[in-house]
Amino acid sequence: MLDKGTKVFQYNTRLSAGKERFEAAQFVRALIDSREGKYKPTLSVLDEGGSGAGVFLLELGEDAEHSEPISINLDAAAKTPASDIAPPKLFRILDDSGTIKFMSVDMEKPSLNDLHTSDAFLVDATANKTAPTLYAWIGKGSSAAERKYAIQYGQRYLWQLAEKDRSLARVSLVCVGEGYEPQELLEVLNL
Repeated sequence: MLDKGTKVFQYNTRLSAGKERFEAAQFVRALIDSREGKYKPTLSVLDEGGSGAGVFLLELGEDAEHSEPISINLDAAAKTPASDIAPPKLFRILDDSGTIKFMSVDMEKPSLNDLHTSDAFLVDATANKTAPTLYAWIGKGSSAAERKYAIQYGQRYLWQLAEKDRSLARVSLVCVGEGYEPQELLEVLNL
């Protein structure tokens, strides 16, 4: 899912299961219904390889290229015990030298102010028992590569977490554009 404020995209990959698509559709509908006023977003549901699927990739940044496999060191992102109000973990995705880097941001209690407009971030709220979620936050000034690969890093990160703890296999990955943060993310970041 990609939330651009006035436009919301649901992108179904070829390997996604029907249940995943259904749950994504429910989430997207709840997100759209929660918005009031004349700027209610429009929804586009796109299937990988289908007509119009390129629109989703264009929104992420079509000129982004990445030839190296994505790898994430989970030792640097060790899972903490779950609690109802566990502070989130923060990871930065940056492209400052033409190479995508994924790095843990060491801070006790990250806030929205810690997310830099020039980069993309993963906000790991998977330890939150009430709504375990991984947010891919895309800064307005992030590069095309950062926008394009934030979701892939998020998917890879969740997959590696789920290998260690199967209960994390059902965690949602939500892509959020800067300035369009849902209330749930603001609560995670204590705003």
